[in-house]
Amino acid sequence: MGETFLRSEIQSSFDHSLAAERQLVGHWLAIIRAAAVGGWLGLAAVTGHFLGRREWTVELLPLGAYWILALSIAVLGRFSVRVRRYAHISVALIDAPMVFVVGFATLPHATNPQGTVAFMTAVFGMVIMLALLTLDVRNVLATACMCVPLQIALQFRTGLFRADWRSDGCS
Repeated sequence: MGETFLRSEIQSSFDHSLAAERQLVGHWLAIIRAAAVGGWLGLAAVTGHFLGRREWTVELLPLGAYWILALSIAVLGRFSVRVRRYAHISVALIDAPMVFVVGFATLPHATNPQGTVAFMTAVFGMVIMLALLTLDVRNVLATACMCVPLQIALQFRTGLFRADWRSDGCS
């Protein structure tokens, strides 16, 4: 009985420490997200307006919305324990869809759509890696389950895949 009690105390202590670490990581991810999206927004503004690149200009609206969401989570997380507690979920629920929206808006204006999709693949990969930092297997799986279909949808939009695609090997 004493061993069971000790084991449950250790598990309880571990669960409490893990929850505290997830809150801390979620808060730092929110701050890093706000800074990164702000930098991406600044890059799009400079490249779009000063260099006249249309594919960057069309990113301004979705990136502006993404930055407002990111900034809101970072600021609210500073003052709210509830927001900090659930901030790690925002990687799957906000980052993956917003990366898709930015890519979807950019593709019709891209000079090289396949290159844009390749870049977005890297961004989706980074989103999944960010989910790894949350220390939550369910969050990593949810993020991957969001990112992979969204990336495939972008590839369909560029014509890299067709609705009737099949393997040409071993038929």
